Amino acid sequence: MFTLHRAANMLVYDLESTVHRPRGWSWPGFHVLFAIWLSAPVEAKKGAELSGMSRAAVSALVNTLERDGLVRKERAAYDGRAVGLSLTDSGQETITSEFLAYNKRE
Repeated sequence: MFTLHRAANMLVYDLESTVHRPRGWSWPGFHVLFAIWLSAPVEAKKGAELSGMSRAAVSALVNTLERDGLVRKERAAYDGRAVGLSLTDSGQETITSEFLAYNKRE
């Protein structure tokens, strides 16, 4: 189990250092954007669940992604407390090209 864990960490480090960091991304940022890409529109708490991160961590990342024009936040019509997440056109283009580079390296 330890060897599997170490191998996974080595792959994550490789992908982050060769694909994500050169483009100004972090591994968690990629994961959140990827989860939104696959599930959009998605409720923020479900995005946290899908990315394996805490709601607080996802909230902070989504604020950055929104500031960068990649993600759109909207209040859910069924519950004013719930926030729905979706990609902007720029976010769609960005995650598509990022995933292609990720997949090629993988």
